[in-house]
Amino acid sequence: MKQLIFKILSSFSIFIPVKVLIKLSGKNVIFPFYHIVSDNPPAHIKHLYPVRSIKQFEKDLDFLQKYFSATTFPPEANKEGFVLSFDDGLSEVYDIVAPILRKRNIPAIFFLNSAFIDNKDLFFKCKISLIIDKIAKDGLSPEISHLLNCKKRNCIKKILSLKFKDENIINKAAEISGINFKKYLETEKPYLSSSQAEELISQGFKAGAHSINHPLFSEISEKEQTRQTEESINFIRDRFNVKDKLFAFPFTDNGVKNTFFEKIFERNTADFTFGTAGIKDDYTAGNIQRIPVEKYGLSAKRHIKTEYLLYLIKKLAGKEIVKRQ
Repeated sequence: MKQLIFKILSSFSIFIPVKVLIKLSGKNVIFPFYHIVSDNPPAHIKHLYPVRSIKQFEKDLDFLQKYFSATTFPPEANKEGFVLSFDDGLSEVYDIVAPILRKRNIPAIFFLNSAFIDNKDLFFKCKISLIIDKIAKDGLSPEISHLLNCKKRNCIKKILSLKFKDENIINKAAEISGINFKKYLETEKPYLSSSQAEELISQGFKAGAHSINHPLFSEISEKEQTRQTEESINFIRDRFNVKDKLFAFPFTDNGVKNTFFEKIFERNTADFTFGTAGIKDDYTAGNIQRIPVEKYGLSAKRHIKTEYLLYLIKKLAGKEIVKRQ
């Protein structure tokens, strides 16, 4: 339903000039983010979300640079700028994204999961994508249907709905399918190595934390939320000798309580945290909402203009601020 509403609004947003949307909203600085750019989406990603091709990404950057200045973090509040970031530390940010950004003189933040750097482990959603890719090639086995208690028609949907806590089921499904995650990590190297991350930092890019192993925070305890945040920030800071303590929530900050933020900022665990609610204000000082540009497969121009229009509509309804319990 949200996707349908967003796409309907995107049809109206194309008629409103960007400068008008910026002026009406007062939002001079935006925070678009991506995960990957590739002309050949890898098997561990291609069943999860729309992937930008190089040409599409270049077109997105053309739009962003036309109306905003590329800026590092923290940005200047009194000028129109964009702070670009990438989540999950996928190897494409080194091979494809960074060269494009260097050519255009665009800074960026790369948010890394401490458990995935150097290809030590694989994000559970990436495991799910590999299982779906195997089914797409070889067909659905009776063993998988039995494991998930699903029929052929809805098994893919059932697999996609598996969560962080279902990792034992995911691993069992992979075993049945003949998928060896350790071998995949060794041969395909889906994530940045430490040396690649160090090189990116030496080139002027920033590194931030993205949790240890990417759980949805609303599904884990506040104690575990705190551990995931503290340990990943400390790992990035110590391993790569970075001063900024930046943390981007895996998936979303939706459902995270005020007590978590109070603890994180009172302890000086993080300098800033980042959510994924689009163009919105945030009740919590220090928590910045980013724009998930890949989410609906629209161009950055259409997606960002729609985010501006949504913000104006929500502001009229008094719902432009992210609030928490």
